[in-house]
Amino acid sequence: MKYFAIITTFFIIGCATIPQYPRITVSYDKFENKAIIKTFPPILVHSEHSNLINLRTWASYVCEGDTSCKTENIFLNFASESYKGWQYLTLHDLIFLVDNERINFGETTHFGDSEINAGGVLTIEMMSAIVPKEQFRKIANAQVVEGKLGTTVFNIERKDRELFRMLLARADK
Repeated sequence: MKYFAIITTFFIIGCATIPQYPRITVSYDKFENKAIIKTFPPILVHSEHSNLINLRTWASYVCEGDTSCKTENIFLNFASESYKGWQYLTLHDLIFLVDNERINFGETTHFGDSEINAGGVLTIEMMSAIVPKEQFRKIANAQVVEGKLGTTVFNIERKDRELFRMLLARADK
């Protein structure tokens, strides 16, 4: 959960302050001796879910030591915004159809908050699944990727998954 909070913080700060061109970002915390490697910016996934403003995904991994580390697991993270209340509070299982192969990741880690702004009450939810690298590789390289998070059905276009392939290339070094 600690890594999820760190990654979420970097996501929120990063979206507000960094120019939006696709890349892999790397940060190192010398006090914790941890490296955080992630895709940026988050990918807007295509969904027909009418209660959401948007649903975005990004991938990351955290490891001990310097920024040249390898990993066997990738965090697949999602963030949603809605003015219609909590969408994933009680139901946040993640299932993918990857070139028609069903991959069930089960229940994701969930974190959320609400804030009042000019548009009303905005609910922001973040979910994260730990994905074995070889399953993540299938998602990154597939021709067709469809997913279901809670009750939201979505797809991630192949061109948008280029960031996932870039992250894998780094994780494999």
